[in-house]
Amino acid sequence: MFFKNKSKKQKNKFYKTGPSKYRLNRWDYLLVGLTFVVGLFVVSVAQRWGADPVAESSHQPALPEILRVQVLNACGVKNVGDRVKAKIQSRNPTDFYYFDVVDKANFKAFDIQESFVAFQAGGQEDAAAELCRVLGLPANRIVQQEFGDNFMEFDLKVIVGQDNQGYLRKE
Repeated sequence: MFFKNKSKKQKNKFYKTGPSKYRLNRWDYLLVGLTFVVGLFVVSVAQRWGADPVAESSHQPALPEILRVQVLNACGVKNVGDRVKAKIQSRNPTDFYYFDVVDKANFKAFDIQESFVAFQAGGQEDAAAELCRVLGLPANRIVQQEFGDNFMEFDLKVIVGQDNQGYLRKE
């Protein structure tokens, strides 16, 4: 009574069987791919949730500032500009500056007694003092001067006077 034998022809009312061969369509592939991407995102967030913050990199020393220098011969001695350029290049770079001698020329007069370093207004006084130290000039030989037509964009000028033997002697 309670357990009747059902005939094989009778269909189950609560369960409907699907077709025997089900083919995946493009929506099924899209759903699987989207589930995979969301799963990767969830795993990535979960890993980073309790992670320590990234440590900052160590402090790199600052590169020296490159300054363009013109050497002007105001003493009349031949090749003095080359000697000044060689002395500057032998002491490059300093801690804060790299002096790039980009031009050597004659000054408008050859009767300048003391050598000096000229700089334009705008904060290059420290660089001029450093260049004086490199050349062996006293610190009071720094002059602020307008460069006029500065088409080569010089930052500093070294005017070599007749006292050049004192600081350009062979080392």
